[in-house]
Amino acid sequence: MFKLISMILQDEEPVTETEIDNESELLDGSECPENLIIQSELAESVRLAVSELGEKDRQIVTEVYLNGKTVVEVSQETGENWFTLNKRLHRALAKLKYNKHLLSLDC
Repeated sequence: MFKLISMILQDEEPVTETEIDNESELLDGSECPENLIIQSELAESVRLAVSELGEKDRQIVTEVYLNGKTVVEVSQETGENWFTLNKRLHRALAKLKYNKHLLSLDC
């Protein structure tokens, strides 16, 4: 699921067939119109769920999953303790895992 979050946050376009084949959380990977609609809805749900996180949670999720930084790199840039950031990241991911927008999806 978290690789999927990363892919969606990085792309404004629908997820490609290759990405879907590599990510078991999505349906079957075909490019049929129904799956493109589902992919679009999934992408919007992930973006909405991330936008509902608190500022600090959203920042660490964005830095790690969108910008590809490690927690240590973010720690060095912000001056915050890496352990605190790591804990914040895991809490934010848990919030995403149980977010109402993502729970409503059937994937």
